[in-house]
Amino acid sequence: MVVFPGTPKPKANWTKDGKPVKKPIDGGPDTPMTPEFANFKLKAAKRSDAGDYELELENNIGKAKVPITLKVIGKHEHEAQPGVQGA
Repeated sequence: MVVFPGTPKPKANWTKDGKPVKKPIDGGPDTPMTPEFANFKLKAAKRSDAGDYELELENNIGKAKVPITLKVIGKHEHEAQPGVQGA
């Protein structure tokens, strides 16, 4: 969660490795905003979700960028392990 004071409420744009973040319906994170918070939620993070994210907040007063590095440690139970066959 990123806390920001801003009036008027800024527009939020998320990027991952310099590209726009997918919408939740396309397998991307849920990124809801309130008047004071920008959230980033992943239901089940995968190794492919790891990377450098950036939140850009902008309104008519100016803009600010917040870099966020996401590391995924471990394995989600639905990810296949290389070289391991199903039981």
